[in-house]
Amino acid sequence: AVRAFATTGAMSSSRDVNWFRATGGTLFYLRHGYLVEGSEKVRIVVRDRDSGLELDEVALEEGTDYSIDYLSGRVRLSQPLSGTSASTWVLDNMNASATPMSGNLVYLNVSYEHEDQDGLAQRARGAYASTTIENRLSVGAGIVSEERDRQEDYRLMGADASLNIGEKSNLRAEVAASRQRDAIHVLSMDGGLSFGELQRDLAFNGKGSELQLAFKVSADFAVADWTDAHEFQDTSLSLYFQNLERGFASGDSVLDQGRLKFGGRMQHRLSDIDMILVRHEGQIAQVPRVGPALDDVMANPLPLVPDEAATYMTSIQWARDDARWHYKLEGMHQRISSTSALADGSAALDARRLGVGALTAYDYSDRVILRVGQQLVANTAEADPILQPITSSPPSLRGAEPLAGVVTNVGGDLQLAPDLSMTGDLFQRWNGDNAARVGFKSALSERGAMYVQEQIGGVDGRLSNATIVGAEDRFGEDGGGRSYGEYQMGHGPYGNRDRAVMGLGRRYQVTRHAGLGLGFEHQQAFGGYLPDGTSIGDAQRNVLHGSATYRRKGFRLAGQLELRLDNGDQGVQADEAVLNQDPREGLAPGGFADHGGVAPGAALVIAPGVGTHMLGGLTSEWRFHQEHSALARLRSSLSFHEAPGASEAITQAKFTELTTGWAYRPLRHDRFEMLTRYSYLMEQRPLALGDVAHVENSHVLALLPFARLASRVLLSGKLAVKRTLATDIVPQEGRKTNSVNAVLALVRGGYQFYGKWDGSAEVRQLALFGEIDNEWKLGSLLELGYSLSSQLRMAAGYNFGHFSDDELSDLKRDSHGLFMRITGMF
Repeated sequence: AVRAFATTGAMSSSRDVNWFRATGGTLFYLRHGYLVEGSEKVRIVVRDRDSGLELDEVALEEGTDYSIDYLSGRVRLSQPLSGTSASTWVLDNMNASATPMSGNLVYLNVSYEHEDQDGLAQRARGAYASTTIENRLSVGAGIVSEERDRQEDYRLMGADASLNIGEKSNLRAEVAASRQRDAIHVLSMDGGLSFGELQRDLAFNGKGSELQLAFKVSADFAVADWTDAHEFQDTSLSLYFQNLERGFASGDSVLDQGRLKFGGRMQHRLSDIDMILVRHEGQIAQVPRVGPALDDVMANPLPLVPDEAATYMTSIQWARDDARWHYKLEGMHQRISSTSALADGSAALDARRLGVGALTAYDYSDRVILRVGQQLVANTAEADPILQPITSSPPSLRGAEPLAGVVTNVGGDLQLAPDLSMTGDLFQRWNGDNAARVGFKSALSERGAMYVQEQIGGVDGRLSNATIVGAEDRFGEDGGGRSYGEYQMGHGPYGNRDRAVMGLGRRYQVTRHAGLGLGFEHQQAFGGYLPDGTSIGDAQRNVLHGSATYRRKGFRLAGQLELRLDNGDQGVQADEAVLNQDPREGLAPGGFADHGGVAPGAALVIAPGVGTHMLGGLTSEWRFHQEHSALARLRSSLSFHEAPGASEAITQAKFTELTTGWAYRPLRHDRFEMLTRYSYLMEQRPLALGDVAHVENSHVLALLPFARLASRVLLSGKLAVKRTLATDIVPQEGRKTNSVNAVLALVRGGYQFYGKWDGSAEVRQLALFGEIDNEWKLGSLLELGYSLSSQLRMAAGYNFGHFSDDELSDLKRDSHGLFMRITGMF
């Protein structure tokens, strides 16, 4: 197979790749507006909490999984996206304990093209060829080139091969090389209110003109492909070795560049009741030298040279289910090191950890279950950021917690009724913290349960309590419930660095006409540390979302509400100088994204202060007559942030979209149709603190008639009036306003010929009346279309004008040139 392509940019545009740590909500602001329609690619990516390897990827579909506002640059998911995904390992990696519930990290990845008047014209071309030999060996190779004006060209070339060595076994190899950066990559921890740039240090920029290499070799073996022995039918082994040089640029590889990764996983069933799991993960990463405290950054003689951080982990788990007895035993070894040093010259990160975890459960009777567990994690080095954390005051001073990794627990369950049980656990952490937990557990279906518990204990000689709410699996007969993890607020059995994450969602059909949906997620980190020891203090995030629908006799009403509350450390424990700034000479704030966002085990990082984010929507449609219907839609969002010590909160972003209309659509004939619409639009894009806030308010009234005349002649038009008030809120200078009134009129004529083909011509006039001057613009276009069915039409044409006919967007936007149009009718 051979594939080739060539494109030339009709307008100046640039490509951007936005990474978002999942917030538990649905709204994400992209870094730009004025997106090229259809250019976006939206994915959900799950990465391993320890190695950073990509575990899962789900491509989302526009209109089904998400909606996008191309003008304003907003993506709204149809379902909330949880911040973490459950891990299958019982013994927690102490390095990843800074992540809520130690779950794997979930990202939303959006790549897109956006209009850029200052961008560089570019032409892209490429080719890829592949072949398969005897249905076993597949090989391929390709090259992609982007020619850029006034900038060095981007090149990517590569080859791949795959060999099937059994029914379920295969070998794969890939090799590639790139020159220059393919796009700007940024990371946001707060849904797009702020971004940190990846690849921004000189370790990348200084190698842009050099050829950077990448390769990956992997293998999957199923032992059953070579033997019929019963004991090996469930035995499998996976191996991989991957290396991406820092500066290699291809697609979404930014989170893997500068990292050598290798490892393997094995699963083997010892017997019908015994299973063993083994894994080994290794990683050597080139990461920015940024911490763990500001004094350490400034004392570094080569602050722009990256660190070499190495992580190795080996884990083994044995599980047995033998009648009434249930056992789990895990062992872990981990080594973490870095070339970075503290201001006094000592190692910033050097940990050697050994961990053992065991859990035994016994079904005493049909109603009583008893269990006991023990965890032990010890460090044999002298620079462990978890067991020997660096305090924030005085900086770079380590505090010892030698027994922080030893935890004993006993507990049990008592079945009170067929669907109701009482559960209790006692935890003793050997550094002095202890806790008791008691609660009730109610089974909602065969697939899941939810529970509520109250925990009371002592920490540092003082009583404390915690409330725990959690849920498991999917529940409800219709599968409408979704739950994950656990929520724990307050001090608990793991001391002042407890982590918690909980998600719970449910759709209820209240009546035959009405439905209700509710959901909640909580993430919390106490005294968090990044993997290199940088203190991030306390952080918590709560997301509440609800929805409601009502349908009856031609009337439909749907509403949605979402509230997210972020609370970052008040500056007592968090090292703000390292987290929120970039003190290295010649680099602007907004760096260290690689440091706090993608490192394995990175914790929940929230800017100090309190952030509130609200999102709501309401849609209604009422067919009050056979030929008449009314419609209304409201969407609104508001985000504001109050920094520690600030006198008032600052609005970070907001938007409101209100549209009402009336439609005349006769059912007996389609000779004449009419649509009238009024819209109110208000938008303030996300801004960094200190930036100028630009707010636009618009009122739009439009009339859109359509007539089908004799002899297959179509006639349509539009008359729209728009008033826009733009306000710039300049710090220390106040408000500056400017208003513009616009009138848009267009007439469009079309003729159907040769079956399903049609041709159209349009003349349009735009009049602008501003406070400074007036402007008149005249435009026209030609279009050729084909109706694939009575509901779908495709067309292409050329626009001779230089302004937009979309009254809801920027009318001055230059839409000159070739275009394609797809129209759906229902």
